[in-house]
Amino acid sequence: MRRTTPAAVTRWATPLWPATLIGIVLGAALGGFAMSGSTTNVQATALIRVEQPIDPNQIMTNTAPSSDTQPSFMSGEVAYLTSPGFAAAVAKELNQNGRPAVTAVQTGQSSMISLTSDGPSLADAQRTVDAAVKVYSEHSVQQIRERGQAATNAINDVINGLQTEINDSKLQAQQNGMLVDENGLPVEQLGPGGMTGQPLDSRLARINLLEQERTAIDVQMQRGPGVQVVQPPVDTTTDGAPGWSLGAVAGGLLGGLVALSAAFALRKRSGLITSPRALEDEFGPVLMPVVDISAKSFRDDGLNNAEAAVARSIYAQLPAPRSGRLLLVGVSAESGAAAVAQLIGFAAADHESATVVHLPTADESFDSIEELTDVSADDPAATKTVVIDGGSIDSTPALTEVAAHADQLIIVAMLGRDALGTARMVDRLAKSADLPVSVVCTRRKWWSKAGKRTQADIRRSRHSVSRSDGDERAESGPRSQDSDAMADHTA
Repeated sequence: MRRTTPAAVTRWATPLWPATLIGIVLGAALGGFAMSGSTTNVQATALIRVEQPIDPNQIMTNTAPSSDTQPSFMSGEVAYLTSPGFAAAVAKELNQNGRPAVTAVQTGQSSMISLTSDGPSLADAQRTVDAAVKVYSEHSVQQIRERGQAATNAINDVINGLQTEINDSKLQAQQNGMLVDENGLPVEQLGPGGMTGQPLDSRLARINLLEQERTAIDVQMQRGPGVQVVQPPVDTTTDGAPGWSLGAVAGGLLGGLVALSAAFALRKRSGLITSPRALEDEFGPVLMPVVDISAKSFRDDGLNNAEAAVARSIYAQLPAPRSGRLLLVGVSAESGAAAVAQLIGFAAADHESATVVHLPTADESFDSIEELTDVSADDPAATKTVVIDGGSIDSTPALTEVAAHADQLIIVAMLGRDALGTARMVDRLAKSADLPVSVVCTRRKWWSKAGKRTQADIRRSRHSVSRSDGDERAESGPRSQDSDAMADHTA
C-alpha cells in the first residue's frame, strides 16, 4: 500500500496538462470564492480649473505673468494633489483613519485637472472628491497669503528704514537752521527768484511707491482661491466584470502556474521517462513513432490501417536480422509490451511466418523454456519468427532464461509513467545476455486503463499471425486453441 499510493499520485501529477488543468480549476474556484463577497466600488470625478496666482515679485516689478511658467506651475500642483500629504489632509477633513485614494490628472497641457475617487457608494465617492477640492482650495489660499505676507513684511521693513532716515534728516536740518517744507524736509534756493518746494530727498517718493505695492499685494491676498469647480463630482464608474470573475481568472492563472511547477518538480524527482531522447542517449536506438496503446484495437485481436502502418514502421527499424526470437520486456506492467508484441508480430508476418508468445507471470507455471519459445513448436517448416511478450521485468520470473535463448531484446517504456532506473535494469538484463537492444516508447490516454498485461494475454500463450490477401487486420488463432496450447505448456 505504501508503494501504490505514491505511484497513483505520480501517475496523475506527472502529466503536465492534467496537473495544470486541475490547478487552474482549483485556483479559479478558490479565487472566485474569495472574491465573491467583494463589492464593486463606485467612482466619482470632479473637474477643476486652476489659476496661476500673481506672484508678489511680479507686482513689485510691475511685470505680467509669463505663459512659460504655466507648465511648471501645473506640474507642481499635480504633484501636490498626488502626494501623501494631500491624501492625509483629505483624510483629516473626512475624519477617517485610512488615506482615501484620490487621483489627479491634468487634461493635456491646459489648466484643467480632474480629481477622482471611489467608494462603496456614489455618495461616499462624491464626499471624498468634495473634501479634496476643499482641501486644495484652502491650500491655495494659504500659499497665496504666506507669499503675500512675506512680501508685505519685507516692504514694511524697507518703509520703516526709509522713515527712520527721513526723521533723522529732519532733525539734522532743524539743528542746522535749514529751511524745511511742509513735510519737514530741507529745500534749496534756486537763483534770485527765491525758494522752491522741491524736496532734497527722494525717500518719501520711494515710500509712496512701496505703499502702493503693499496695497496691491494686500488686495491679491484678499482674493478667493484660484480654484474653480468646472464640473462637480459625478458618477464616472465604468461597467466591468464582477469581482468573482476577476478572482477566478487570477486564481486560475496562479493555480495553473503552481500546479505546473509542482508537476515539473515531481517529474524530476521521480525520475520518470518523459521523452524518447532520454532513452536513446543511454540505451540505444528508439524505434519511432511512439505507440498509443489506448486504442481499442489492441483489445480486439486486430489492427486498423493506421495501426498496421505503425507496426510496419517499427518492424522496419529493428536491428537485422529481424527474425528468430524477439524478446520484448516492459519497464513496468503497464508499459504495453503485449500491444507492441502484437504490432511487431503483425509486421513480421508480412515477410515470413510469425508467432507471438506471451510468457507466464509468477502466477503461472510451465515445464521448459525451450518448449515455450521454440520457433518450430507449431510448424517447424513455417515458423521462422517468434515475438516473445516478456511482460515486465518485475512480473515475469522466466526472463533470465528466455533472454539466454533470444536473439535481440526490445525495451518497452511508457512515457510519463515508467522510471528510468527500472529501464536501466532491463538494459542490464540485455547486456548480461549479450543481446542487441532497441527501445519502443508507448503512451496512452491518462484516463485509459489499456497497456496492463491481462490474464487473457497470458492465456494466449502462443498464436500464429496470419492475414488473407487484401485484409489489413491481423487475426489470432481461435481463442479455444490458444487456451489449449497454454494448457499444454502449463500441464
